[in-house]
Amino acid sequence: MSSSARRWLVVAVAAVLLLGSAGFGIGRHYWTGRCGARVQPLASTTSPLLGARQRATRPDAHRDRLVRVLGRWGPPFGRVLGAAGYDYGQYLHVAALPGGLGVWTRDDPAMAFLPDGSLRPRWGVRTDTRSSAWDASPDRFLDIALPRHRAPSMSALSLADGHSLWCARLGTSPVGPGAPLATQVLGDSPAGSRDRGGVVALTPGPPGEVVLSRLAAADGAVRWHRAVMAGGGDFLGDLGGGTLVAGGVPAWRLADPSWLARQPDRTSLAGVSARTGALRWTWQSSAGSAVHVLGADPATGRVVVMSWGSGGAQVFALDRTGDLVWSVVPFAGFHLDATLRSAAGAGWVLVRGHDRLAAYDEATGRRLWQRRTPVQPQFFPYGFELDSVPFLDGSHVLLPTTTAVRSLDLDTGAMSSYPLPTDGVSTTYWPYQLAVTAREVAVVTNTGAVVLGLQPGHPR
Repeated sequence: MSSSARRWLVVAVAAVLLLGSAGFGIGRHYWTGRCGARVQPLASTTSPLLGARQRATRPDAHRDRLVRVLGRWGPPFGRVLGAAGYDYGQYLHVAALPGGLGVWTRDDPAMAFLPDGSLRPRWGVRTDTRSSAWDASPDRFLDIALPRHRAPSMSALSLADGHSLWCARLGTSPVGPGAPLATQVLGDSPAGSRDRGGVVALTPGPPGEVVLSRLAAADGAVRWHRAVMAGGGDFLGDLGGGTLVAGGVPAWRLADPSWLARQPDRTSLAGVSARTGALRWTWQSSAGSAVHVLGADPATGRVVVMSWGSGGAQVFALDRTGDLVWSVVPFAGFHLDATLRSAAGAGWVLVRGHDRLAAYDEATGRRLWQRRTPVQPQFFPYGFELDSVPFLDGSHVLLPTTTAVRSLDLDTGAMSSYPLPTDGVSTTYWPYQLAVTAREVAVVTNTGAVVLGLQPGHPR
């Protein structure tokens, strides 16, 4: 997700969950009203994360070794709060939500909300469609039902206890696999103003276009909707000052030369008014190229973008009026993995190419540092993308690597290493997911997951 001042007011493309059968026990039953998608009571009374007493009665060699090693990490990490063990594969999934963790599994992917410091779910959600998407703001959870043959619907739930607030239809067309879908929670209008709050959804539109719809915070009523030309519609973000930016294509598209060669001159990004939906500016891509949005920062009014074409890759920033601020070519000749990370008015653009990692100043495009990363042995796990790295604090992020979880200083490139177990099978403890809340860190590996407390006030 793209980061603003870490206030959970900027959320980019919604993560997709494939929802299935019974899930976690909640003890409440809520209905979302006129849309028909529902939050159901869930059958089990436990989460997949086990406390110390439960683990003692259900030993698991890989999980218990992971617990022992991570339990010795020391500050800023605290004691082990919970853990899960399983066979190889991306079985358990976690997401950092305001005040806790969202947890679901591959076999039983209904999401449960575990408040910070507790393994007991406060509430859970499961839609009555095969697939679903979600988003979150500081006070609510947005569940998006994705029927196969009908338009999606969005249900707003209280983050505090899971009760239904409202439900609204999104457009008129189904959202199939690979189709554009994104949401942006709004929050930069003055308190008490008519425009404060609400959410804007991006859904498929006519050929070459996407549809933006603004829903009111109080009841989900549609305030406005409009179709815009915006590339593949991969991203929707808040630039502050009442401006949204939409557009771009998924990053993997930039690595497909045959697809790029077929791209015409086209509008790839669009800036629109958050209040009215009026078009404010557009950004054109030349034939044979495309762009992927790395993130938007409402505190500074900048969007950072990566482009690829016959001339190679470049990273550039636009301001909220659509004007170019800076442009750099980080690693000539390499396909890039990149992301924007911003907090409290400061921003860093992280870029990875082959065996190098670098950071650039979001404001100026100046390179802050560059360092080598090993090729052999493999440094990052398969499938790793920089867009997944979470903040540990206002100037450090956590990196999953094959032998350790590392705290990366965004200003200097210095790393602190927190070891993972190793054994004869090199992929046993590879982390594929990290999540950080105000009080917890979740480390999810190929054969187990551990949730640790964070020590308040300790330097990180």
